[in-house]
Amino acid sequence: MPDLSFSNITMIKKLLPDPYGIVVGILSEIKEGMEGKTFTIIPTKSALNITWTFAPEHKRKGGELDDTDKRLMQKVGIAIYSSYLSSFAKFFQKKITFDPPNVISTYGRTLQDYMLLHFEGFSEFMVIKVRFDIKNSDIKGEFILLFTTDSVSSLLYNRTASNSTIY
Repeated sequence: MPDLSFSNITMIKKLLPDPYGIVVGILSEIKEGMEGKTFTIIPTKSALNITWTFAPEHKRKGGELDDTDKRLMQKVGIAIYSSYLSSFAKFFQKKITFDPPNVISTYGRTLQDYMLLHFEGFSEFMVIKVRFDIKNSDIKGEFILLFTTDSVSSLLYNRTASNSTIY
């Protein structure tokens, strides 16, 4: 079940796990329909297990993502974001699109700095956070959607103005 909360810029850094560990971030900007960003944060070991599930011939020893792994993780990001954002688009009766995701492997703290830099100037956000942990595997992580409250407010206003039911 997703966690829904509202947060300010100073609280964003608390959304990310393990600031000193190496994580894989799948990052994308919503470019049409609303203002926001999508993040999937996955421990490196989980990211490698995901890629090896889709490409078992690529399995190898070593703990870093290579270019093939990053391309596969980008496809995973596209699948996740398309699913979530198409549900939002249907609910709000609005076209919502996003940029192709970027995949980076870095320290959690660097990802925090990236988030703070890209949300500078916005005061409050709606945060949807989903933690996933696939049983009997080493696949786990967090999917985070951040929307500016102005963007969500205008969508809700448009939704109610059109006399549509909000569930």
